[in-house]
Amino acid sequence: MAIPKTLKKKFSKHNEVIFATTEDKQPRMRPMTLIFDPEGFFFATDSKSDKVTHIRENPKSEFILQLVNGVNHGYIRCKCSSKENTNMKLREKLFTENSFMGNHWKGYDDPEMMIIQLKPSAFYVMEPGKNNIEKMLADS
Repeated sequence: MAIPKTLKKKFSKHNEVIFATTEDKQPRMRPMTLIFDPEGFFFATDSKSDKVTHIRENPKSEFILQLVNGVNHGYIRCKCSSKENTNMKLREKLFTENSFMGNHWKGYDDPEMMIIQLKPSAFYVMEPGKNNIEKMLADS
């Protein structure tokens, strides 16, 4: 996976993030549950959602994960590209290991569910209580 080792410990299996795509050169943000899996970063979403159309038109995207330490706040912002992952074994694995997906779709082969895979290119990190932003390139 293309995430710097120093950042891996900051992600849990499920992360509430704000995910941004672009529509007509205008950013569009929404809350999403980011799945952090040994195989990468993923979202599960409705195949008819606006974000799917946005990603197909422009795969450039970003997400931001808020970091909290007591009263101090920071973040990890990830610049990435997004695309549909149609690998059925991966779909089955993610569906089985992430029970919340069963609340939205009938099964891993439900055509209304789309798995979006994110390929990070850079991370911008501001640790809680700090004022500087550190840029980290994704590992190749």
